[in-house]
Amino acid sequence: MSINHRKIFILFCVALLNTSFTQKKVNPWKKLVEEKKCNVSFIFYSKASNVNNGLVIKIENKNNFDINFEFTIIAKSINLIKEKTFSGIIGKGKIITGSNNDYLWIPELNGESIAEVGIKKWKFYRVKK
Repeated sequence: MSINHRKIFILFCVALLNTSFTQKKVNPWKKLVEEKKCNVSFIFYSKASNVNNGLVIKIENKNNFDINFEFTIIAKSINLIKEKTFSGIIGKGKIITGSNNDYLWIPELNGESIAEVGIKKWKFYRVKK
């Protein structure tokens, strides 16, 4: 390999390393609320059923103790609004998400796409032992 080829190869490697280190990791979760070291996020699920799209909900407890939670998710299409309340207990340092735990919600919006997602009436409080 000639000196010029080595220089080009080295510059290419440096550029490649620089690019890979500077790229930000894309987080697909959209945060709805963070309070008392608890997060509620969602991912839009475009093919949740044959007719309607849905939302995968994620609850994360960053505390060193169990948390009681309750909140209502709002899904809006152009013509409809649907709501669903989620409640339960999440262990310290745990994450709850997915269809196995009933955190995949498919609001019946008559085939209309979800245009907006919101949250209301959220409560997070320490489990009393």
